Amino acid sequence: MRGLIVSAFMLLGCIQAFGQESRKEVCIGFPVGDSTLDTAYGDNATRLSEVVSFLESVKKDNTLELVGVSFCGSASPEGGFAINKELAEKRRNSLERYVRERISLPDGIISRPEGFIAWERLAELVEVSDMPHKEEAVDVLRNVPEFTYNNKGVLVDSRKKHLMELQYGRTWHYMHKHFFDQIRNAMMNFRINMIRTTGKNDSSTSRLFQVPKGFFSLLLHQPAEILVGGVGLADGLDRGPLGNPKLGLQQLGALLLQILHYLFVVDD
Repeated sequence: MRGLIVSAFMLLGCIQAFGQESRKEVCIGFPVGDSTLDTAYGDNATRLSEVVSFLESVKKDNTLELVGVSFCGSASPEGGFAINKELAEKRRNSLERYVRERISLPDGIISRPEGFIAWERLAELVEVSDMPHKEEAVDVLRNVPEFTYNNKGVLVDSRKKHLMELQYGRTWHYMHKHFFDQIRNAMMNFRINMIRTTGKNDSSTSRLFQVPKGFFSLLLHQPAEILVGGVGLADGLDRGPLGNPKLGLQQLGALLLQILHYLFVVDD
């Protein structure tokens, strides 16, 4: 029974992955005001090693296709506009240079998105923190424009100004102390496609799973509490004659069977 349930979850997991695009993001930290990539700073050595190993493994795996790599730099917002923009670009270039000196990446999959202040990342950090009056800060971070100009093109307001004025500067001081060092970085984002093998009789492709005869019939008749590990996720749903919730397994199973016929070699 345990083997059956494990197999079911493995198959469900594979259905999620195949035919979809997976993403992986890695951040490399920088000291304040610095754009030189220092492998001894923070966890940079470990993260950079993981980046190189990850890209090497993807290039060697014929079931994976690297379809995009983006490089982006970021600075904390306490500096001036021009300085922060230049600093973020230099950090991005430092990370890209480090990676591409070690791994060959085609120019066609490289992108360098704009955005030199990681406002959304800062909002996420504030949102999950214990910072006093954090709701006000999150509202400003997500709803106040970064820059506001009048009809003559003159800058009259900014997101940074609003943040600095919250709670008479206490909010800004708290963020500076607790969060700004986490957004002084350069980021890589990988986009990976899973390549599905086709053809039941294609000897050049490996058979990922051989599903035994009767598997689906047995799967569809298992109580839902067994299938979800007995954690009581199905409370309030229709129940079978033994009091076990069914979760519409007959209907879901029919769809599952069609998908598996498409993705895998099924012996039923």
